[in-house]
This record gives sequence, structure tokens and C-alpha cells, in this order.
Amino acid sequence: MKNNFLPYRLLTLLIFVCLLANGTMGQTITNHFPESGNVGVGTLNPSNVQSWNKVLEVYGNSSAKLLVSTNLESVKMGMFSHFNWAGARGIVGTESQHDLSIQAGYSEKIRVKLNGNVGIGTTNPTHKLSVNGTIKTQEVNVTATGWPDYVFKPEYKLMPLSELEAYIQKNGHLPNVPSEAEVMENGVNLAEMNVKLLEKVEELTLYVIELEKKINSKDF
Repeated sequence: MKNNFLPYRLLTLLIFVCLLANGTMGQTITNHFPESGNVGVGTLNPSNVQSWNKVLEVYGNSSAKLLVSTNLESVKMGMFSHFNWAGARGIVGTESQHDLSIQAGYSEKIRVKLNGNVGIGTTNPTHKLSVNGTIKTQEVNVTATGWPDYVFKPEYKLMPLSELEAYIQKNGHLPNVPSEAEVMENGVNLAEMNVKLLEKVEELTLYVIELEKKINSKDF
């Protein structure tokens, strides 16, 4: 009798294990891991509207996260989606306190620092955007803090040409314009330089007007 009962006990145990493995005891199946094809975590129907060969979807009702981490240094990098974390959005970045690197062909191209600085062609950006290379664009809009129309106000003191000549001979550059040495060391602030250049153009305009008046009055 015992020998006949043993196969039934083994069969019952096998069924129980299979039910646990498939998640059918006490919970609904939400994962889909086929031997080939799309893979869904949290969903039985991973999205593949573009008909990719293979798809992995991590689905959550209001948010989802996919992490890649290491034990050493506890580096965590992930992809996130959230319905209301500073607005509904998708996120790519590090979850740990480490920089984010974007590579192409196993060569780093972009580095995002923890302080928010972004470097292209450099791993240690010192500004909000540091580019080690050339930039090509159709338009640059620079915010200026002032504009030199004060040159045309009656109270503006235009330097006499004799003093301007003496300044140039002594310093080798125009007043209120950085020298070559300063530019080579510190670079050029485009907004500030445009203001300074326009200031000089407006001063030059006043010099020309003044010179024309002298010519017309024959006051030489």
C-alpha cells in the first residue's frame, strides 16, 4: 500500500512546486519570461509597437525603475519613469553619488558632474557647459546685463583724441577693452565683449560727428 501511495505524493509535491514557480498561488502572474521573444517585468504584454527583435519592459502602475549596480563603490545607474516626480517624465542617470558618463564606441563623449556641470570632450567640466572643441550653431542668444547707450547721454565724458592717443601708445589697446594678455589668460565673455565693442563704436560715431562739425566750421 505504501509503495502505491508514494508516486501520488511525489506528483502532488511536483504540482505544488510548479504552482509556486509560476506564481499562481496567492498572487497574479505579472511577469513574462519566454524562452525567446519579448520580456515583461510587471506586465504580461511588453510593448513592442515598433516591432523590435527583442524587448524588455519594466512596468509599474505609476512609476518604474531599472537599475544596474556594482558592489565596489556602490555605483548605481538606472532608467526611471515617473508620473509625478517634478512632473511626468522619463529619467536616465545615476542613483548613487557618482558622475554620469555617455560613451560611444567605449570612448567617453559626455560627462555630467554631480554639481550639474556638463562636459563635452572633457571629463572635468568647470562650467555649466564646457566644450573641448568647436561649436556650430545657427543662432546664439546671449543675455546681457546692460547696453552702452549711455555713451549718447549728454553727461557722458568722451575722452579727447589726444588723451586717447596717449593711452593707446602707453597700453597698446583701447580703454575699457581687455588686453591681449588678459584674453589669452581668461578668455572672452561674449556678452561683455559685445557691450564693450558697441561702446567703442558709439564713441567712434561721436568722434566722427565732432570732426565733421569742425570741418564744416573750418575750425582746425
